[in-house]
Amino acid sequence: MVSVAWAQAAGESPFDGLGMLLPFVLVFVVFYFLLIRPQQKKVKAHQQKLSTIAKGDDVVTGGGFYGRVLKADGDDLLVRLGEGTEVRVLRSTVMDKLEKGESPVKMKASSPKKGAKKGDKVSAEEKGEEKGEEKPKRVSKKKEKPEAAVEKGDEGSSEDA
Repeated sequence: MVSVAWAQAAGESPFDGLGMLLPFVLVFVVFYFLLIRPQQKKVKAHQQKLSTIAKGDDVVTGGGFYGRVLKADGDDLLVRLGEGTEVRVLRSTVMDKLEKGESPVKMKASSPKKGAKKGDKVSAEEKGEEKGEEKPKRVSKKKEKPEAAVEKGDEGSSEDA
């Protein structure tokens, strides 16, 4: 008779569960150092920059508008976007604070010219337009009834009478 030899299963190693979990831990560590940590640093630096916004700083709003801060009250900022255009924005909606010399904002003094009145015409040079360029003129389009429709309307009314 032939005796049957049964292979005995090896005992479980305490590292088998850890061996399956190890790749997931390594992927998380890589994601943390390559994605999560740099993003947290960026957010912290942005919040620090926003907290230093003061009167006279040039900023870019979330809508893409360049402006100059006229007043900073807590979370509210009063920003001048252009001549006579001032808006209130939340400090958290400011996308960037521009450094001195970096600003594309070119604004004149807040007060109008001496002797200027509201409604006065401004020359092309004062507007910053180049000479020789003309603005396109507006053409009003009036809707007129076609002549055939008018004639048919006249004929119809004379037949009814």
